[in-house]
Amino acid sequence: MSSGSPRVGFGEAVALLVVFLSMKVLISHLALIFPLGLSASWMIPLMHLPVGLVGAAILVWLLNQFPGRTIVEIGEELVGPVVNGFFTLFYYVFFVIFTALILRQFAEFMLIGFLPATPISIVVLAFAAGATVIVFLGLETLARTARVLFYLLGFSFVLLLLLTSNVWNRHGIFPLWGPGALDLSWAAFSTLGVGVEIFLLTLLAPYLPRGRMLAIGLVSVLAAAVAVAVVILVSLLVFTYPVVREPVLPMYELARAVQWGRFFVRMETLFLPLWIFSALTGLAAALYICTAVAARALRLPYHRPLILPTVVLILAGAFAPPNFPTAVELGFAVTARWSFIPLGAIISVLVVAAWLRKRRQRK
Repeated sequence: MSSGSPRVGFGEAVALLVVFLSMKVLISHLALIFPLGLSASWMIPLMHLPVGLVGAAILVWLLNQFPGRTIVEIGEELVGPVVNGFFTLFYYVFFVIFTALILRQFAEFMLIGFLPATPISIVVLAFAAGATVIVFLGLETLARTARVLFYLLGFSFVLLLLLTSNVWNRHGIFPLWGPGALDLSWAAFSTLGVGVEIFLLTLLAPYLPRGRMLAIGLVSVLAAAVAVAVVILVSLLVFTYPVVREPVLPMYELARAVQWGRFFVRMETLFLPLWIFSALTGLAAALYICTAVAARALRLPYHRPLILPTVVLILAGAFAPPNFPTAVELGFAVTARWSFIPLGAIISVLVVAAWLRKRRQRK
């Protein structure tokens, strides 16, 4: 790594990963979790947590075997350029689709909540332009923005949840195990892909402090899982299960549920700027993954020449779903349902290849 390479500190890396991992609370992802876990939906992120921590530890072990390299260079050394070419192509195509569907849902979020008369193309282009600027400024800018935003988001997150405390109803989480322990376990297993954003760690690895990568991964996964679980739990306490499966955007509906007297109503507009910046940070992180993977695969020294072509592909993908429900269902299927299988298989191949190589070296 050259002296001109970006540097990402411990706090910046944790903030960026937590914001990226937990940005799903702003879209309709949670609305599709409730039919799976019923009144026990808040347990699903906590059931994901052990798997996420083990997966992050395994990923960090792989990255530590090749200091200063990303997943692209590691794959090329372990399985060769041909096989790794297919792996890299999958990374790029998957995260372009992932980013496009997330972008469409963020735009729909703004239309539903705040800008109902605005053409969706204007909102999509505005989000895409903001993410493009952040990624063009570089990884350090993205990481430092996430760190500043992290404290504001944390404060607003706690404040919003506490403001709804006067309408909590503990009956919303009963029956405690929802559909039953077996069905709840299957719901957790079938949605293991919700933590796919941890892939960002494989591209941040060369720029992180040495010896801190494991702590960064574990703290980020833990914080994000707890944040998502708390949002789901509070949603159930405020609306109860039969009602909570109806809101398309649970976080937005929580903000609208705040009522403290005659004047403290419609508080969602106070949280809007932070939601917008959080969405931009998450989109910028996803766009950075796409461009960084492509740049490493093509052995380019910079990722900036690839930003605009990638944004064009993302915009095309964002407008591909014919309507909002289709975009939500596709986003949930791509991120939560199916992403764990191909990405998990690729990482498993690389981990096994690295372990066999290390074993041969020892002999």
